Amino acid sequence: MNMSDSRWSRVSDKLATFHGFLAAQLDATYELADGTFQRRGMSLQTFISEVADFKRQLETHINTEARHVYPILAQRMPAFAPGQRLSLAHSAVRRGLDGIDSIVSKTTASPPSYNGAELRQCIDSFRGTLYALFADELRELHPANMQRYWSLNEVIALPV
Repeated sequence: MNMSDSRWSRVSDKLATFHGFLAAQLDATYELADGTFQRRGMSLQTFISEVADFKRQLETHINTEARHVYPILAQRMPAFAPGQRLSLAHSAVRRGLDGIDSIVSKTTASPPSYNGAELRQCIDSFRGTLYALFADELRELHPANMQRYWSLNEVIALPV
């Protein structure tokens, strides 16, 4: 097996890039939640729309992994099996996203009800789990680990 072949890292590289994007969005949301979005020229409506967009992106990512990627990986990689650490982390992140959805709905219906501390508390409830999930997935999908379970042709064919 030739580790120097960059195709082995295709999956982990794509995931690292997207995880970095999602983490940056979550960090920006957290930072702006205290109302500093207004100093950046955003209205509350615009900020809440951005929060809702982030929630949809992360939710889509988590659901796509759970429905289409994890089942394939779990055939050979125990860490991706249902009930294991990674799928349990997905469940915890989903609960946090439900909280964000509730805050977005409440604020959309009644803008004066917006509470930045509540949004930050919600993010705090799952951010550590999310970042650990990102790190665990990348560790599991590292080329050296992938070679234990898959051939290069199989890695290339993975739906990622």
